[in-house]
Amino acid sequence: MAYRIFTEEEWNTLQELAEDFRNKVTPIADQINLRCKEEDCSAYIQSGYRSSKHQMKLYKIGRKLHKNRWMRTGEAPVMTHAAPGQSPHEYRLAVHVALIKDADNLWVDDDDSRWHTIVGEIVRENGLTWGGDFVNIFDAAHIEDPNWREVASDLDWRGLQ
Repeated sequence: MAYRIFTEEEWNTLQELAEDFRNKVTPIADQINLRCKEEDCSAYIQSGYRSSKHQMKLYKIGRKLHKNRWMRTGEAPVMTHAAPGQSPHEYRLAVHVALIKDADNLWVDDDDSRWHTIVGEIVRENGLTWGGDFVNIFDAAHIEDPNWREVASDLDWRGLQ
């Protein structure tokens, strides 16, 4: 796949992030894209800020409310483990930079080593947290500020609305 330029929509996604985080993650996205040039893939800025309302919409996928508890239904895969207020996306401190393998924006498979050798290495080298290192879930496209929980705590875990 040829090297691609980030679209206006992708740049707008970055603009919605907290300024300090955006200033850290923008060059990381560029580094990932540049490294992809040599690895037959490309970087795609898939998502950034989410409102708490949008987070709830994602949280409901694969779950239903039963006796005041969210239970997995098995009808669809769970989209996120973070309930509203518990995602760094809600504080403008997380972004998804996906590796794509073709012009249809199909993601590189999760078991592809390029997630580790491109995204993981670059994110770690730049002091941010990579979702591929999470203990309970492999979220390969996820990049977050390691201190996002401090911001969330200061806002009583309500998101930015």
